[in-house]
Formats: sequence, structure tokens, C-alpha cells
Amino acid sequence: MSLPFPRLLLSFAVVFVSTTCPQVSAAEKLGYNRDVRPILSDRCYKCHGPDKKTREGELSLNNPEDVLRPRKDGAVVVPWKPEESALVDRISTMDPDDRMPPPDSGLELTAAEKETLRRWVAEGGEFEPHWSFIAPKKAPLPKISNTAWPRHPVDHFILARLEKQGLKPSPEADLRTLIRRATYDLTGLPPTREEIAAFLADTSPDAYEKVVDRLLASPRFGERMAVDWLDVARYADTNGYQYDLPRTMWRWRDWVIGAFNRNLAYDQFATEQLAGDLLPDATLEQKIATGFNRNHPFTIEGGVIDEEYRVQYVSDRVMTMGFAFLGLTFDCSKCHDHKFDPLTQKDYYSMFAFFNNVPENGFNGGKPVVAPPAIPAPTAEQSARLEAIGVELAEVESRLTVAERGADAAQREWETSLRGAGKPALMVWEALKPLTATSANGTTLLIRADRSVLAMGSNPATEVMDFAFETPLARITGLRFEALTDPALPGNGPGRFSNGNAVLTGFEVMAESVRDPKQTAKVKLVDAVADHSQEGYDIRLAIDANANSGWAVDGNTKHENRCAVFVADAPFGFVGGTRLKVRLRYESPHAQHVFGAVRFAATGAADPASALTETFDAGALAAKLETARTAEESQWLRDTFRKRYWKEGAGLQRKLDALRSE
Repeated sequence: MSLPFPRLLLSFAVVFVSTTCPQVSAAEKLGYNRDVRPILSDRCYKCHGPDKKTREGELSLNNPEDVLRPRKDGAVVVPWKPEESALVDRISTMDPDDRMPPPDSGLELTAAEKETLRRWVAEGGEFEPHWSFIAPKKAPLPKISNTAWPRHPVDHFILARLEKQGLKPSPEADLRTLIRRATYDLTGLPPTREEIAAFLADTSPDAYEKVVDRLLASPRFGERMAVDWLDVARYADTNGYQYDLPRTMWRWRDWVIGAFNRNLAYDQFATEQLAGDLLPDATLEQKIATGFNRNHPFTIEGGVIDEEYRVQYVSDRVMTMGFAFLGLTFDCSKCHDHKFDPLTQKDYYSMFAFFNNVPENGFNGGKPVVAPPAIPAPTAEQSARLEAIGVELAEVESRLTVAERGADAAQREWETSLRGAGKPALMVWEALKPLTATSANGTTLLIRADRSVLAMGSNPATEVMDFAFETPLARITGLRFEALTDPALPGNGPGRFSNGNAVLTGFEVMAESVRDPKQTAKVKLVDAVADHSQEGYDIRLAIDANANSGWAVDGNTKHENRCAVFVADAPFGFVGGTRLKVRLRYESPHAQHVFGAVRFAATGAADPASALTETFDAGALAAKLETARTAEESQWLRDTFRKRYWKEGAGLQRKLDALRSE
């Protein structure tokens, strides 16, 4: 049965916080770190500690050389001779001018604490290095009465303590309890009925060992063991600070889980997290391991001082490294030599320098993702798919290259057919004039002459807006939604929030017949495209029926008109006229993120998503001589033909675009 590296990481954080002396028997020798240092640090370090700025009498009680060196009035500590030691004399005297701590300090030693210090000197006044630098030693087994009970050396220590307290061990657990305890301890989950039954039926002498081996081999084992380390490493799925938005760090979390599951050696576990990217021929997984250094909270709040927060992130790395790997609280030595741990302010900034070379900004422009530097981190499955996509891309590109040889001739035939048939524009967006515009939560909606609608007055945390239109179109394939900038909006918009942003969480469409209102149809939207989407807020999230997601447009950095097209699964509408009802939902956790000026249009084109904002009439351009067209007109006509009307290549081009997008 192989065991993973020990769960000792968190044990480094155990320190004395009580100033009450532990109860030590007269036969047991006092320990400096356990019994003496807590008293000195709490009662004496204020004036005689590691901080040079507050030190008095040129005496540092945390420095053995300073304490033991001869002085004019005798050494502070003379080993084995408390009657000759100034320390014992000064804490025992009744003279207020000589007593330590001074009466006006507000600090006072109890009788027990004075006796501990006197006894420590009498026992030799031995100092110990910081506890985290003392190599562990195998302790002799304590004496016990019930020698038949222990099965393991650790049991001797447990039983010795029980016997000291006059207690007896609990009865041995029954098999059901045993498998439940083991399964919870190693996986965090209860055993299944089948697993319990199999264990109860196994009469072999190593039945329990087999259960433990099975649990250690389970993927759940790594998940259970990783929990403590994720806490130490300050892992989170969000950024922290004011806007606690999601961040993508789960690949590092899974790396930690995998490290436990594959029994990665602790030295490698530490090395890869601190500097995996610096290893020779570093693998993707080793680079992902360095996400340990990027787990710190990250602000996306506007107006912060970039350098202030960048330095804060470096400090966070130093503090976490010291706590997680050294068992030391580095952070105190940021401002002064450490009071407890053997660290100076110089040590702190020497370590700070190692972490001060990450090319990271303190503020990443408000994007709800991890800030650069970042790398693509595909999973094994995604890597396999990427490889397959590469093969498909090469094949489609090759076929498209062959087809391209006849594209120009095919385009000329297409243009001739447009001129000969006198066809109108291939893509026509009919601007929709609102009949009504209402809100659910108090926003005032003003219908304007240019057919846009302006939101005014109250700006509630969430809002639902309804619009009604009529159109002669009987075969509608898509709707266009424009979010417009306007001087009446914060920062010119297009959103009503102070930074000009908005989050559209829902776009819903109903249709009914103008002739017969009983004829209705709920329109199913299957696709959406936009001229711009904020990272993490794609336009398709506006039709995913999830109120916590939606379309946003980087309002604080890009105050521009925005346009989106929503595509129906099938043409809809009614002969004799169609009445459209459009509902906009703004129900995200980001309060008051509403588009302030909007406009709508409808089309019956075969491929509405391919022409987000048409600026030309294909029929009119086809009628112009090639020599009379501008470069922009020629390029638009060429792209339009190849994307939508080129039988031999349009499908290949769409396939190519889809593969590249994936």
C-alpha cells in the first residue's frame, strides 16, 4: 500500500498564541520554544526584542549571544546559575526602579512565569532555533501499562496520554464504522452500499488494506487531499475585492488534485508550483503548476492605482510562499525585522525581488478574467480535439484553394444575373417603428423620430422592457438590435451604468398575425452574432435562458454604437402583416446595467447572421462597371459573394470559419 506525501504542510502554521505557561512536570525539562519564548515575546520583546527602533539598553532577549555575553553588571543569563543571572534578579526584585517589566509598562509576569524563567536558567538556559528549523527526531516510545493494545508505534503515544488522564481506549470499531471512517477520511464521501457489502463479505486477513488501496487509487482521493493545500495556496474561482467576478484557474486546481493522485514527490510538488515554467523543456502541466503564484486576489475596480496593486500582489506571493513552504510569517518583516520568526526586513525584500519580475499589471482594464501573463491551457481532451481540428483545417483549406481558382468567374456570372433580373438588394434590413415601449420596474421609455427608444428617469437594479412593432414582412428570418451611444447617457453610453456598460441577459420574440391576433408564434432563436462582445459576455449568452449571464460591450473602454443580429430557427410571420413583440431582460447581478438607446430592424434574408451591418446594395453595385467601383465596394461585393452565394466555396468557407472559431 503506497501512501502519498505527508499532509504536513498545514502543520507548519502551528504557533504559540497563549501567554499562559503550559503545565510542565518537575521531571520534564523545559523547552525554550514551548515554555520560555512565549513569555519573553509577550512580556519583554517590546523593549528588548528584535525591533532595533524600540530596543532599550542594547539588549535583545531573542539573541543568544547578546543574552549570554558578559556585561558590567553580569551576564543576563549565566547557565545553571540563576542566582548570578541578571534576568532572574530583575524579574524578582521588589525595587520598582530595577524591576522588569517596569511597573509603568502595563506588563507583569505571573508567579508561574517567573518560576518558569528561573527554572529555565537553572536547567542551563539553553536557546533553541526557530521551531521550523529544528529537524524532527524520532522519540522513544513512552512507557504504558496495557502493552497488548498497541498495533503501531503511534498507538504507544495515544495510550500513554489516555493512561495519564485515567482513560481507556474506545472499543474497536465494527466493520461498517471502519469502512465509513476510512472512506470519509480518504475521499470525503460515504461508501456505497455495494462497497460496504463487499467489505463485510471479505474474510481475508488483508480486507481492510484492500479497501485502503482502493480508496487511494480513487480519483476522489486527490480531491479530498487537495482541499487543505487549495486553502493554503488561497485558491478561488473568483477575483476577490469589490467585483468578485469569476476567473479561470480551475486547471491549476486540477493539477493539484492530479499531483496527489499520481503521488508526486513533495520536492517536485513544490518546485513545479514555484518555478515550473523555468524547468528545462517545461511541459504545459508544469507551467500550469505555476498558477500557484497567480492565486492572489485581483482587482478590476476602475480608478485603482496600478502600481499599488501590482506591489500588493508581489507581497501576497511572498507571504504565501513563506507560510506554505517555510512555515514562517514573512509579512511582518515587510515593515520591520520580525518579532518572532528569524527574518529581517532585508530578508523580506530579498525574497520580494524574486517575485517582482512577473510582468503583471495591478489593473487589467476591468475584464472579469485572469490578467496577463496567461497561457492557453487545454485539457487532454481539448488537445486531442485541437489536433483533429488542425487536420480538418488543412483539408478544408486545400479544397478551398482548389475551388478558389474558379471563384472570380463565378462571381462575374452572379453579378450578370443580378443585373439581368433587376433584383433588389440581397440584404435588406427594415427598420421597425415602435408602436409601444414599456418597462416593468419604472424606467421611462421615449420613442424618437429616428425609430430609436431612449431610456430615461429611474434606473432600477434590474429591468424588463417590452416593445411592439408591425411589419409587412411575412417571412422573417432574423432581427437586428442596435445599442446606440447618446449624449444623454453616462459617458455617451451605450449603457446606463456609470461606466457606460450594460448586460443584456435575455432577448425574446413573439409574433402574431395583424389580421387575426389569435394566430401567434413564440420565436425560437438559435444563434446570435455581434460586432463586439466583452470577454466572458458573448452575445449568445443573451439567448441562453440564464439570468446570470448575458451580453456586455466593455462600456468603460469602448463607448461606441453596438449591433447584434438574432437568428430564428425557421422563418416566421403572417401574410397580411406581422405584429412583433420583443422583450429585453436586464437581470444580471450587475445592477443598473441597461442599454440606454436601442433600435430594431427585421429581415427576411436567407442568412441574416452573415450581414450584421450592411452598407451596400448588391444589385446596385453589380450594375456599376468594375472600373467605376471603389476599392471598398469591390471588396464588399467579393466578400458577400464568397460568404453567401458561392455554391462551390461558401460552404467550405463557413466550415473553415467554424473550425477556426472552435
